[in-house]
Amino acid sequence: MWVPRSGDFRLKILDEAHKSRYSIHLGTTKMYQDLRKDYWWPGMKFDIMKYVAKCLTFLQVKAEHQKLYGRLQPIEIPKWKWEHLTMDFITKLPKTARDYDTIWVVVDRLTKSAHFLEIHETYSSKKLADLFIKEIVSRHGVPVSIVSDRDTRFTSRFWKKFHEEMGTRLLISMAYHPQTDGQTTISVLVCHHMRCYMEGDVGLPYVGEKLDRHKSYADKRRRPIEFQEGDYIMLKVSPWKGLFRFKKRGKLSPQFIGPFRIIKKVGKVAYQLELPEELNKIHNTFHVSYLRKCLADETAHVPLEEIEVDNKLTYVEEPTKILDTKEKQLRHKTIKQMLVQWKHRKGSEMTWESEDEMRRSYPQIFKD
Repeated sequence: MWVPRSGDFRLKILDEAHKSRYSIHLGTTKMYQDLRKDYWWPGMKFDIMKYVAKCLTFLQVKAEHQKLYGRLQPIEIPKWKWEHLTMDFITKLPKTARDYDTIWVVVDRLTKSAHFLEIHETYSSKKLADLFIKEIVSRHGVPVSIVSDRDTRFTSRFWKKFHEEMGTRLLISMAYHPQTDGQTTISVLVCHHMRCYMEGDVGLPYVGEKLDRHKSYADKRRRPIEFQEGDYIMLKVSPWKGLFRFKKRGKLSPQFIGPFRIIKKVGKVAYQLELPEELNKIHNTFHVSYLRKCLADETAHVPLEEIEVDNKLTYVEEPTKILDTKEKQLRHKTIKQMLVQWKHRKGSEMTWESEDEMRRSYPQIFKD
């Protein structure tokens, strides 16, 4: 059937094929293949592509299966050992004979050498600063920078106490830096060639050449993209639940929230976003791999109170109700299944799950 340009016939056909109660927000290719059996007009596939790109539900739910955004940005190589450090804490451990229950890990970014200090979880910032001077500074000197992923209150207190004890000023990074592919390999590469560097066989330029080669390999599997200030984008979130059918996440789990406006560009592959009050606990600077271009109406948005995103951009999928049960007969055994209604799902909110896996992962729903 030839669909004329006059009137709104084309829009009605697209609405029915994409977002009616009998459709599931199809992608461009699948939607075109379904419609071309019965309808046609000039530029039909291009019109479908523009229509799908403006659907907020499609942007929120459908995951991309393309190359990652942004070129690889390797970590800068430190010039000397024990000048740039990272630190973290391993807590909630069984108590030792001296009642220590936490391990404080301090790592040199260049050589990957580490100190593992046993402490109490209740140590004050002043006591940690004194221990740092005793165990680290006395052996390796005063570092140039310390990177920690602890909360800003702890980092500022530790910095203040250490500043009082040493009379120096350190650069402590508290910004959100999402990891990118290849950084772990680069760290191992630096560690592998560190022995030659220390013995004088080769210098840091040799390591730099290896990193440049690694970057060129990684960039082949990435695609460059740039946004402008004022653009609206969708922010990627990660659903988590106890069940992983076929080792994958739920197909209809929300993948993106937004749209949010870009305030400014930070560096080459990061952008600062204008986040609402509900996300004030999340740092507002993100790598481009967390962003997706939004062509939908900027006044529309995904309700954040329905998803409950934490400070790591993850949310938990939880079962809310068991609606039905059945037995599935396989060749050699019978599996009991349940029709489960999920929280934080779009489209079809109900899935059939194994009863054994549900009892193992969510015992709380069987208490009643």
